[in-house]
Amino acid sequence: MCFAIRENPIITSIEERIAKLTGHPVEHGEGMQVVRYLDSGWFRPHWDDFDVRYSGNSRAFKSGGHRIITFLIYLNDLPPGRNGGETYFPNIRLSVKPKTGRALMWYNILEDGSIDPSTFHEGRPIPRGSLKYIITKWIRERPCSEIK
Repeated sequence: MCFAIRENPIITSIEERIAKLTGHPVEHGEGMQVVRYLDSGWFRPHWDDFDVRYSGNSRAFKSGGHRIITFLIYLNDLPPGRNGGETYFPNIRLSVKPKTGRALMWYNILEDGSIDPSTFHEGRPIPRGSLKYIITKWIRERPCSEIK
């Protein structure tokens, strides 16, 4: 589910807290996304920034530049004593288990504008019979004209 910037008071409150933590104005953010992973759901390994060499990303890149920051919030716990559902960064061997209210923030690009290899990550498969909910908020270099 995608929300427009400042779509309602709850979204605005979350966006303003993220802006304060990141030091970047709300308007530099893409619309907030709430993602639901269903039974055994996962997300393939990827980077969050746009590969500027791929022409299909040119429109997105022009609407605010690089995704300089990823801010991810876990909205629920997964069953105790069972592995799965972690956000995993294989290049730095970091695994973060979902926990209600836990937030992760990382910078996607290096000072020279290239993708930071340490930010390559995936959403590992959640345990069978479970659900996982997260909020994802990407912060751009410039105001983002694409608000949803």
